Amino acid sequence: MLLIAQIINFAILAFVLTKFLYKPIMKMLDDRKNRIAEDLEKSKTLEMKIVEAGTAKEDLLAEARRQGEKMIKQSEKNASEIKEAMVKEAGVEVGKMRDDAKRSLETDRQKTMDELKKELGSLVSLSVEKALGDVADKSVQEKLVEGALVKSHKH
Repeated sequence: MLLIAQIINFAILAFVLTKFLYKPIMKMLDDRKNRIAEDLEKSKTLEMKIVEAGTAKEDLLAEARRQGEKMIKQSEKNASEIKEAMVKEAGVEVGKMRDDAKRSLETDRQKTMDELKKELGSLVSLSVEKALGDVADKSVQEKLVEGALVKSHKH
């Protein structure tokens, strides 16, 4: 009888422990196991996102470098074109200045030659008058002066 009572007590104790302790503990362990599995999955997802973000960052930096280099090359090209245009424009300006100076020199030379011819004409006229004095009349003197002036124009 004692054995039967102990068997009944053991069965009741096993039932109570199973119902109130074992099942809740097992449920709690399963929940914890599921949470850990979810956390591991989230961790893997986050790691993948971090790797993707790092790759995207490197891609963006590489693209920014390429764009920067492209902009620098374009700026250098633009500066070169501007320099060439300025040199060309300066050459045109120098040519214009040279042409203006030549024209000015030619005009000055022509004025000087005209003045010299007038001076020479009056000197020749005075020389002829002094040389011939009263011997020749005015018409002969004028012909001699004109002849001298024509000869001086040829030289």
